[in-house]
Amino acid sequence: MASRSAEAAEPRRDQLDGLRAWLFVCVFTVHHQLEQVEFLTYSLSTFFVMSGFLITRVLWMCKAETLWGKLRIFYVRRVIRIVPAYAFVVALLLIFDTLENPAAYAFYYLNIKLFLVSLHQERPEFITWWAAWDKQDLHLWSMSVEEQFYLLFPWVYFLTPARRLGVAFGVAVAVGLVSRTWFMYYYPTSYYGFLLTSCVEYFAWGALFSYLELNGTLPSKPAAWWSLYLPVAVTVALIWLEYGLGADGYFHQQTSHFLGPIAPFLGMAMWGLWVADSRLAIVRFLNWKPFVYFGHLSYPMYLTHLTFISYFQRDFTAQIAQVIDGPRAQYLVAFVLAFIMTTLAGAFIWHVIEVPAARLKRRFPLDPSRLQRRAVPAGATPQPG
Repeated sequence: MASRSAEAAEPRRDQLDGLRAWLFVCVFTVHHQLEQVEFLTYSLSTFFVMSGFLITRVLWMCKAETLWGKLRIFYVRRVIRIVPAYAFVVALLLIFDTLENPAAYAFYYLNIKLFLVSLHQERPEFITWWAAWDKQDLHLWSMSVEEQFYLLFPWVYFLTPARRLGVAFGVAVAVGLVSRTWFMYYYPTSYYGFLLTSCVEYFAWGALFSYLELNGTLPSKPAAWWSLYLPVAVTVALIWLEYGLGADGYFHQQTSHFLGPIAPFLGMAMWGLWVADSRLAIVRFLNWKPFVYFGHLSYPMYLTHLTFISYFQRDFTAQIAQVIDGPRAQYLVAFVLAFIMTTLAGAFIWHVIEVPAARLKRRFPLDPSRLQRRAVPAGATPQPG
């Protein structure tokens, strides 16, 4: 992919942070009232597409001379980005709560554990665990999927010849389609939607559009109506059709074949937003600084939100009922209180843990030659090796 300068730093797209903020609001809403707004679960799928899109660009910018050097830089930077906040939240849950199977959280295989437990839903282990799914923070299965993707994808990217990367991403899409179809037929009520093999096409479509953009295959300044607004409109229409026909499945069970066409349009929309003119109304809307700031907080807010939702829906309901009359008003108060506490927790983790940890990335630049150049005293001649 030599069409872009490897030395040029990628400009930050604040609109993606704004999008993260709104995607989190969707995730928060669906976890607060799953039965009524289950269609918003596609917001999590969009997060996966975004990960595939952005991680492809990160790998493209890894300029170490050896494979091991590239892998080291990538993995260290991912650990710095993901682990501190995650470990902090899981540790608090272990201290103040009781997590079933804590090793599944600690080693990022919660999604696999959930799938295996769900194969026999009549067993006490599943019944006990699922009875308190929100209290047990089972939403962290998605972190397991993300980490499994981060672990495997760099090998695929670096070991595949550049001219064959598009084919590799296409194979990943096919793996997702075949895997989901197989599970739909043989294990229709299991949580197979939690497995990486069933989610991989989202990552792959994001990676494919990122690769095509980096390779210069896609236009650098496309018309917004077909690169952004059209795929968004088609995605919304497909989701509306899926749920209108009753073809959806509850909480990643009995997932329909609508996922197949929805995923590429999500990937196209991600690319469209990336290359969109900054003067577009949607870009200016997403670039509004409060949205961008909430986008920065979206990761720690995602880690903590289900704990606060569970608290205000279960343990604090009596106090709310004493002050507020009517179930709808009580629901709204619980929603607002949980969101406020989630925001405060997210801001605390972001400023106290994530920002200081992010400074460590300076020691592991994507292009190690930059670190070497900074270490050379002014006027000295850099030495090779």
